[in-house]
Amino acid sequence: MKLIYAAALGFAALILGSCQKDKRDLKNAQPLELIPMHNEARLSDAVLNQVSLYYFINLTSTHKEYVADFGRASGTGYQQGILSSTDVASLSAGENIKTFYLAFPDGTTDTLFVDYQSVSDDEARQNACYCKQPQVSVRINGLPAIRAFYDQDSVPVYRVVK
Repeated sequence: MKLIYAAALGFAALILGSCQKDKRDLKNAQPLELIPMHNEARLSDAVLNQVSLYYFINLTSTHKEYVADFGRASGTGYQQGILSSTDVASLSAGENIKTFYLAFPDGTTDTLFVDYQSVSDDEARQNACYCKQPQVSVRINGLPAIRAFYDQDSVPVYRVVK
């Protein structure tokens, strides 16, 4: 009898625990994080402070739109030379803008294909970031982006070789 009671209590706890998980708030999309490097070293602060990220509204547009929140990451990310944007997720998933341009002060530009997708709440609870706009893929100059490392929040930081 005690075994049946213990099993029933365990089953009830399992069900209550899984319901709690479904009620958690979904997170915001993970930011796009990049670390430009040259000869395996991060670029100087002077260069990193001038890097910009822009896109075009459509294929026929010639007017650049800059990603407003793109810039140096905060905290330890700043010291590591990480560039970051959370706006890219909503532009990619919400407005279907997938191609971005990373402009350096020396005049060079790298092309980024960044794919975030909008998913339902149920799908969001199944993905690793527990978010409604998971990052699907990142390509730099037509090649799959290489993760340099994960930041302290388990967000992938992609290497951009200069």
